[in-house]
Amino acid sequence: MTYIFLFVCILILGGIVALFILRNRKKQDLYPLLVMKDELERETLSDDLKKVKALEIAGKAEKLYARWESEWYEIQSIDIEELDRDLYNAESYIDKFNFKRADEVIMNSGELIASIKDRIASIRREIKELKEVEPSNKETYEEIVVEYKELNRELLAKRHQYGTAAEQFETNIKNLAPQLEEFKVLTSTGKYIEAQEKINDIKESIYDLKERMEVLPELLKEIEKTCPAQIQTLRLKVEDMEKKGFKLSHLDITGKIENSIWQLNDAREKVKVGDIDSIESILDGIYDVLDEISSDLKKRTRI
Repeated sequence: MTYIFLFVCILILGGIVALFILRNRKKQDLYPLLVMKDELERETLSDDLKKVKALEIAGKAEKLYARWESEWYEIQSIDIEELDRDLYNAESYIDKFNFKRADEVIMNSGELIASIKDRIASIRREIKELKEVEPSNKETYEEIVVEYKELNRELLAKRHQYGTAAEQFETNIKNLAPQLEEFKVLTSTGKYIEAQEKINDIKESIYDLKERMEVLPELLKEIEKTCPAQIQTLRLKVEDMEKKGFKLSHLDITGKIENSIWQLNDAREKVKVGDIDSIESILDGIYDVLDEISSDLKKRTRI
């Protein structure tokens, strides 16, 4: 009986020791979270937000600032308070040997800490991006002014190469000036994000115009020389084959050629507005028809 009693006492004592060992391990799991919580309590975005406010922002930038300020207040007054309360409860559960509940709270607290850190990092990143907008805008503006002047010089020097599109290109270039002024106004009033959108739109317009001015002279050569020459060559070949007795009326070559000439005149109209995409599409269609006619004529000569 004595041995049984001693055995039971040893079991109970072993269980108690095991519980205390497990409790210490759970407290060790909790300790890093308490350290991270203390670090978060010392974390501050106030200085970063003050620097943004000092930029005298307006428009979309001001709305961004308001969101950051609101989110930072929420992190401080709600999330960190909730974290502090949860960690206190976790410690209480551990002391009461309620390890299952403590584990749940510890896991949720870890997720909350990660979420808070991500939100703070996101705000910091967005603040950094906003602070970089104005100098980036300035750099882009300076690049665009150089391109703008270059386009003016290009138009003056090669105006004769642009045909009827020269007037449209001149209008496009002139329209850039008030847009550049609008960018300056947006910048001076603290609307840096709107200014960024404006300068990027201008940049896109300039590069599009530059590309059209580079491509058009070659397209004009095709419209006025290459394509008409091919049409005339085919016409002469058709006349020659018909004189030799070839029956070609069923191929409707005359109708196809006349339609190509009509398309060519349409391309000339597109030149006036500098519509490069339409011109290229029309010329591709004409060349396809001319290739088809040439192929049909070759087949007839083999028969």
